[in-house]
Amino acid sequence: MEAEDFDVIPVMSRDSIDCYFERQSCGPPLRKAVVVANVVSADLALLELIQHFAESGRYFYLTLGGRRIDGIVTRADLNKLAVRVLIYAILNRLELLLSEVVNAYCEDSQWLPLLDEVSRKKVEDRIHQARSQNVELPPTAYLDLSDLLQLCKKTPKTWEKLGVQSAKEMKSRYGPLVDLRNDIAHPVRSLVSASKDATRLWKRIDTALRAVANLE
Repeated sequence: MEAEDFDVIPVMSRDSIDCYFERQSCGPPLRKAVVVANVVSADLALLELIQHFAESGRYFYLTLGGRRIDGIVTRADLNKLAVRVLIYAILNRLELLLSEVVNAYCEDSQWLPLLDEVSRKKVEDRIHQARSQNVELPPTAYLDLSDLLQLCKKTPKTWEKLGVQSAKEMKSRYGPLVDLRNDIAHPVRSLVSASKDATRLWKRIDTALRAVANLE
């Protein structure tokens, strides 16, 4: 196990896993029996799997396919493309809903002065470039997630829809979603390594899901 840097190795008996060896901080690996707490369905939804890792603190589960325990999923698997695509889809939906909220409370591009100088210039440059290419989209189409959240933070009328009561609460709850958006955009960045990372990942996903539910 140490040579291959494995923390756990399942042992097959006939066509099913009936035990596994787990590496110890000192001494030889321990042989352990499979118990219910170690097993999840192979058909478990990806969001539920992330939640399982976050709430249990475990670093692996054995997977039950039909009547056989014949696979393993580890915390490191939360760094795979499928997870990033799922998170991207959730954040993409949130961005669309936030743009609708901004449009509802600010006509055309009247929200532009609410952006900080860097964000405002970025958006203005995007609009100018699009117009120079004879392309005209709604102004909110040129906003990033960070811009949309910044606008909502500065527009108290949007707070109730997002379940917050102040700009400070808006920043503390939704600010981490910008970091999450940046992390999934860079495949070389690890989303999860330690147990606390899984907890943080699930907290951010849950925040996005609740916001989407509130805004739909």
